Amino acid sequence: MAKKWANRSQKAKANGQPDNQPAAAPGAQAQEENPLQQRSENVTTESGQPPRKNLTKGITLPDPSRTHPDGIPKIRIKETSKIVPRRITKTLPKGTGQTRLVKRNENSYGPGTIAARKPQKDEIEIYGIVQSTQRLEKFGFRPEVTLLSTSDYYKAWEKMAKARSSKPSRADLYDVADGIQGALGLRSRESTLATLVFNPSTSMGRRYIKTAVKGGDQTGLLGLLYTGGIGSTLGEQIFASGLKTVQSLALASLKAWDAIVSASNIWNFLSRDFHSQGHNGVFLVVTPEYTVGDFLRARDLDPLSLNPTNPVRGWFNKVIDEELEIFTTINKVHDLLEKNQLDHALIASMSPSTVTVISELSTTKDIWRHRQFVWTDPRAMFEPQHRMLGNCLKTMIRKLYQHRQGVKVLHFEKTPLLDRRVLAIILRGLPEVTMIGIYDCPLIHFGDVICILDLVHEINLSRRESGLPIIDSFDFRPHYEKGMPFDEANSACYGLTWDPLRLEVVQRGFYNIILKAFLKSRAMNLKLLFDKDGPFRDFLFQVPNLPFGVPCFLDALYRYVEIQGDSFSAQRERRRALFDLLKPIRLHLDDAFDKDWPSWYLNEMGKTLITCASCGYETLGEFYPVDIRNAGPDHTICAGCSLQRWFDKQAHHLRLVKLDNLKVLFTAWEAYDFNLYAPVDAGASAILNLKVERITKPGDTAQLHHKQNKMHFDSLQNLPSLEKLGDLSGDSELIWRKFMFECEQTDLFCRVVRLLCAKKKPGRGDKFLTSFAPSHTPDHVDEMQKARLRTYERQSHDFKTVMDAHVGHVEKRWAPGAPKGLKLTSLPGFW
Repeated sequence: MAKKWANRSQKAKANGQPDNQPAAAPGAQAQEENPLQQRSENVTTESGQPPRKNLTKGITLPDPSRTHPDGIPKIRIKETSKIVPRRITKTLPKGTGQTRLVKRNENSYGPGTIAARKPQKDEIEIYGIVQSTQRLEKFGFRPEVTLLSTSDYYKAWEKMAKARSSKPSRADLYDVADGIQGALGLRSRESTLATLVFNPSTSMGRRYIKTAVKGGDQTGLLGLLYTGGIGSTLGEQIFASGLKTVQSLALASLKAWDAIVSASNIWNFLSRDFHSQGHNGVFLVVTPEYTVGDFLRARDLDPLSLNPTNPVRGWFNKVIDEELEIFTTINKVHDLLEKNQLDHALIASMSPSTVTVISELSTTKDIWRHRQFVWTDPRAMFEPQHRMLGNCLKTMIRKLYQHRQGVKVLHFEKTPLLDRRVLAIILRGLPEVTMIGIYDCPLIHFGDVICILDLVHEINLSRRESGLPIIDSFDFRPHYEKGMPFDEANSACYGLTWDPLRLEVVQRGFYNIILKAFLKSRAMNLKLLFDKDGPFRDFLFQVPNLPFGVPCFLDALYRYVEIQGDSFSAQRERRRALFDLLKPIRLHLDDAFDKDWPSWYLNEMGKTLITCASCGYETLGEFYPVDIRNAGPDHTICAGCSLQRWFDKQAHHLRLVKLDNLKVLFTAWEAYDFNLYAPVDAGASAILNLKVERITKPGDTAQLHHKQNKMHFDSLQNLPSLEKLGDLSGDSELIWRKFMFECEQTDLFCRVVRLLCAKKKPGRGDKFLTSFAPSHTPDHVDEMQKARLRTYERQSHDFKTVMDAHVGHVEKRWAPGAPKGLKLTSLPGFW
């Protein structure tokens, strides 16, 4: 008769087993350790008790001491695991009144929901792209990302995408309403500082306010704004809060806005003069948009510049005369070439390319009608000559140098010829600036956010040593490439670039740059850049990309850097955040999500770390193009660095010519010099870490883990001082003369190429023009975009291709949204 034991513990002791452990089965064999087949008998939870088996999922928690190198516990999935099917009803043909139950496995691509069960604290649950989508639909985004639900966010994105994709025909281009309008034809399609400053309603408000205050009514907020010290301080704080705050104030109260403007220093870049000169530390550089008709009306109706409402009063005649000089020079050079007087001083002083294109003109008799103020539609936007822009830049730098000790808040909006090098010279020369705002300047692209952050870090280090205030706020909107303004065969909006590029690099590089910028600004405690609804976030929202790509990436990034500790739950949440971080990078490039679980998710995700030979950062393999990952240490370039190089090499609208002209001002500048890197947040050291600390220029020898092979030209070192360029004495004046000469050559070259394009010279002329103007009419509204390449590789997204991809992802439940034709019976969400 079998002996009865008082309790299970006594029986275990009799069999030589520890308390609370089952006896070993007779003849049990030792098994090899396997992450997916580990014996559960050796498993205990944090409380010291054996785990409760999960019959639904078939996963048990292993011994925490037996982990992978990265600290993630090994697990096993029992062979008896049972997957609960999704329950989805599909409505049958109308009139039947019946529904059909559809069962789907959770690893299938079809839509549906997984039966939810709250997991135990010590269990690892399956987590793939469908579960990631469910989690987002249930919990939504973090408040730092957006307060909108997933459905509301998509509606806002869809509205924006349709607006960006809609373009008029070339014939109807000037018949389309131009949106916000300013004084006497001043127009902009967006609410900018210029349109707010020059808005007629604010002008009327200015006269009303000044009259009221003069009459003694100085009570309330309005009276405070006109009070010397208090008004100045409030104005500085408002502009230091960024563009969104400024716009909100202008729309909320025209009187308060006018008071703020009156106390600030607002510089009109094109007129080379102050629109208003106040007594606070705000210095705004605005570039109003004028039409050709504004100049013609000023010339015909106000020739003596006596009308105060004339927006181009005092300088319109000079602009018209300078354009006439360009055509006069073209005519004179052409006559010299016709007479074969090649040794003439005028021809000898010109660049070879300019002489070459002028020689292609068959005659100059009819060139005069091609002047901007003769043949262009009066409703067209005025296009400043390069010589004029050069003089504007020179005057602006001089004025900033004169105000260098008083400027605390500095804004640049749509400022021509302002590139990252000019910005570095200005910021280093203004020791009191604590806030910088850069908005849609044509020569500053998305990738420049990295070197500007490095610049701010470098300046702050120097200021701390000198006891000066640091730059603590950076408001930024890179230049947005809208594409051609009218509908044409190749017309498209790519956001980041003018022409389509290889999606493999663009998409991975886009997120790589966001990652670096986020972690740098977070480590520096820099305000405004990643603020919700700020200009930079608006820019990311408007880039043609999968609708939920950027918010999901940022949501995962916030979660990842804030997870603390090494507990089981912390490690589980960190891995989920990492999966969600990599998801938008992989979508539409690596769609093998059905193979993620369990091997890739548990054993491979986050393990492949590669050091970039260009920037020196070690980061995840997903930030590298697939064909680069095994290229060897000297040639392994992250997609972020490759994309920055592509940004730097863009040639549309004479970008490279303008940048080369600016190089004349920077005689000691070297493109491949390295900047002083800003630190990155330590909370993400596992996904981004500076591996190569000692860096050199290409060609130098050094004992490094990886030889440096810098790809882009973002150096901000060895630049002249603001004093040297702003003093306008000695060598400085000579440098500016050389710069102005290059600008004049650009004007001549550009106008002649446009003439040749207009004439469409047959034969050799077409091939000749292609070499000088591959996109047709350069730096003009008619400049063309390149066609998509016919290749097996995907090209940059525009809004049409993004929409098509998103619909497919929703059908597979890879993105939030209800697939067409299916009705979900329940949506329990994610656990």
